[in-house]
Amino acid sequence: DGFMELEWRPGVMQVDFGEAVVVLAGVKTKVHCLVASFPYSNKRYVVALPGENAQCVCEGLVEIFEHIGLVPMVLVMDNATGAAHRTAWDKITIVGLFQLFLEHYRIEARFCNPRSGWEKGSVENAVGFLRRNLMVPPLEAESHGQLTRVMLERCDGLARARRHHRSADTSIMERFAADRDALMPLPSTRFDPIRWEIRKADKYGRIDIDSNRYLAGGGWHGRRLLAAVRWDSVRIADPESGETVAEYPRRYGKTAGTLRDPALVMPMLAARPGSWRETPIRPDFPEDVREWLDRADGRCLRDSLRVIAQATLAAGFDNAMLAASDSIGLRP
Repeated sequence: DGFMELEWRPGVMQVDFGEAVVVLAGVKTKVHCLVASFPYSNKRYVVALPGENAQCVCEGLVEIFEHIGLVPMVLVMDNATGAAHRTAWDKITIVGLFQLFLEHYRIEARFCNPRSGWEKGSVENAVGFLRRNLMVPPLEAESHGQLTRVMLERCDGLARARRHHRSADTSIMERFAADRDALMPLPSTRFDPIRWEIRKADKYGRIDIDSNRYLAGGGWHGRRLLAAVRWDSVRIADPESGETVAEYPRRYGKTAGTLRDPALVMPMLAARPGSWRETPIRPDFPEDVREWLDRADGRCLRDSLRVIAQATLAAGFDNAMLAASDSIGLRP
């Protein structure tokens, strides 16, 4: 039946995800790239994220809004972005967190039909364009945030250097001025894409978030805890007092083992010194401290672990390890 050419008005933003290989903190890593395009001017933006869930979608869009300093009135997306689920051919259910995001920024969201990429052809093309022009050779950065800042700056550079396909005398950045005129101001407060979860700790004091385990500490076993889940972190708190119990980087994908803070394990280790050689935080001890504890008799091991636990509570695990190393060095 052919295709109908679409005319996009200024201020409409299309959104999609792509993937790219980068070097993150010295390790070759696949990142999820949230790509946004303004089809009127062909202005493109990209943000690096560890996943494609609702928190990542919201965080990526907020990064772009704050980089521009303005907010689009309309977002055109598909339901595979983590923002919504298609429950029938003609019915979309928007994820609760993303609905709050839309209300916060006063945005209208439109979702494309299944297998209809041409309905957001501008951003589909932008995914490939930015991969070819920004990601080769692979970019290097220490974090997703640093990588995002580099890519957004390069997106602006590309827009200043390239001409619009409908006007050889006008750069994409110049044509983007019409898009900017159609955008809305940022609200006074930043949207925080946070998900709250109540979880019961298992017998080891661990809670499960998205099939990954995070240690709250043995003293919390069998108790209910409040988890604040963001795109890059998981904070565990006492639901009654609100006091933070532990905070970790968020893991993506199902991984082996438990994410743990050695400081949370030390009280249990001090109470059960016989588990020293099998404790999961053994590799966190400096080699000299580890070897000294291995040679210690039962009473010395018990007393040493107790002192280290007290020092950890007072000054933190790293400082306790420095003090332990210094004490060993001073011994005759």
